[in-house]
Amino acid sequence: GVWRPMEARNCVPVLTPRQEMTQKYDCIVVGAGVAGACVGAVLGRQGRSVLVLERNLEEPDRIVGELLQPGGLHALERMGLGECVKGIDGVTNDGYAIFYEGKEAVLPYPTNPVTGKPFHGASFHHGRFVMKLRQACAAQASVHLRQGTVVELIVCFRFLCCLGIALRWFVLPVQEKDDRVV
Repeated sequence: GVWRPMEARNCVPVLTPRQEMTQKYDCIVVGAGVAGACVGAVLGRQGRSVLVLERNLEEPDRIVGELLQPGGLHALERMGLGECVKGIDGVTNDGYAIFYEGKEAVLPYPTNPVTGKPFHGASFHHGRFVMKLRQACAAQASVHLRQGTVVELIVCFRFLCCLGIALRWFVLPVQEKDDRVV
């Protein structure tokens, strides 16, 4: 059977004026932070119909920096999202420096054996990075990026799988051309 708690009765289905009452997606990604926005973008590039939900689509405004190690930059590039670290006032990072009792130890990143050039990382403002990832995600034609809060998983206990979600969503300005929120 399907489990539906009482709270589901107060939820609004995911709809816009252009969508039918029974909108179906291949994938639903809950959260459009670093991981969720990347997953949404990659699944969208594969041609899957994707709903990406985030409770607040405004730029995260907290005092935190982001240090992306060389492996993280490489992973972004392999996903086709390497451009997301550009234009956000980032700084290239070539390794670490440790300061202790007036002494300094420099620990550079290793050299790439294929290119002979040193690996590098990047430091930047977390919120700007997240917004660039969300833009890349929303740019995919089959991805719908929406602001909303998941309040229930609709679960089939017979087959032990999630069939869908119930959520509260918020109406935001919608681009007329492609019905995606940016």
